[in-house]
This record gives sequence, structure tokens and C-alpha cells, in this order.
Amino acid sequence: MVKPADGAAEGGAVVTVVYKVHLHCVQCAREIQKRLRRTQGVQTVDVDIESSEIKVKGRVNPTLIYEEVIRISKKKVEMVVLQPKVAEEKKKEPTTTTLKVHLHCSKCENDLKSRLLNLKDVYAVRSDLQAQTLTVEGTMESHKLVEYIHKKVRKHAEIVTPAHEEIKVEEQKAKEVKKIIEAKKISEEAEAEAEAKKIEVKVNKQMTSTSHVPHIVYYHVNYAPQWFSDENPNACHVM
Repeated sequence: MVKPADGAAEGGAVVTVVYKVHLHCVQCAREIQKRLRRTQGVQTVDVDIESSEIKVKGRVNPTLIYEEVIRISKKKVEMVVLQPKVAEEKKKEPTTTTLKVHLHCSKCENDLKSRLLNLKDVYAVRSDLQAQTLTVEGTMESHKLVEYIHKKVRKHAEIVTPAHEEIKVEEQKAKEVKKIIEAKKISEEAEAEAEAKKIEVKVNKQMTSTSHVPHIVYYHVNYAPQWFSDENPNACHVM
């Protein structure tokens, strides 16, 4: 496997390089393709036997790949560096995913890196045995990486969320809580206002009903004394 050296394009711009070399058979072409795909930074390797061309794309040092093709094929190789196309770069931007994986030893570490580099959508893999982490660069989605490691390697993997992403999540949660509190406050104010209106309507009804009660006027009549009345049996009788 080719290791990135000083001056390699790892982390830099993506380049496309065509290597012209005589390909004797399909087996020879597959062997070269297989070896190059396992190189750090390589994104795609296309082999055309009829035109005897090997097209390599990725964040790589073209000279390193050139030397590797010569070493594998043991034949004369011609290198042509193509200018990157802007339209192709915008199709799918590579992303970096950090995974928490139990790495028992350096052999486990290298085996896992090698298997991941065989994947078409994985371009580079960096590991940290002490921190038990893998940093994978490529266009493969994070959850698919986790699924692959679980199914093919039988290891448990977790996606490590970067610190700035955690801050964004916390900020989003705080905003949602604030919205809930504001909505609850508005609801309580609306309920209080509705209750106040009910009480006001009730009072108005009571005032309206009491204002139509007729006033009763009592008249006191002073009658003449009944001392000498014939109708009063207790009245005085005058002879």
C-alpha cells in the first residue's frame, strides 16, 4: 500500500491522472486496480484495457502513483495529469467522519484501515490507537460506515460528533425550549384575557337585570279619627 509522503495532495485539491501502460490481460489490470484503490487519498481507479490507460482520481501525489504503477506492472509508464473539472467537483463533496471503534492492537487497526480503503467511496483513513478512533474521509455516508463496520468487521462503531456540532445542537435545543415557554406564556395570557371577558360580561348582565326592577312607592294615608264613628263599636256614643 502506498503511504502519503511529503508533497502528497492529501487534504489538497483533487487531481485526475492518466497512466498509459501496456496491460497484458484482465488479471494484470485488476491487480493494478486493486493495489491502487488501497492507496491513501485515491477516490476512483478506472482501467481501460483497449486503450491501455489507468485513470486515477483523488487527493494524491501523481508521482507516487506513477512509481507504484511501475513497481506493480514492471513496465514503462507514461503519465498525463488532467485538469480537474469544476462540474465534477460539485457533484459530491467529500466529508470527514470520526468513529469511535475498539481497536485491540495495531494489527486490528491496520486490517480495518485496509478494508475501509477497499471501499469505493472511502478515500483516506487515519487511526488513533490510543484514542480508539478512526477518521474516514470520503463520500460514503456516516451511518453506512457504521453499518459496514458492524456487519463486515463485527465491531461496534459510534459516530463522534464534533464539538462545534454539539454546540449547535445545544443551541437548537435552547431555542426550542424558549419557543415552548413563549407559546405557553401566550396561551396563559389568552386564557386569562378570555376569563376576564367572561367575568365582565357576567357583571354587565347582572347590572342590566337589576336596572329594570320597578320602584315601589308607599303612600301613607292619614284617616280621620274614628272616635265617633258609627262603624267603630268602640267609639264614643253621643246621646
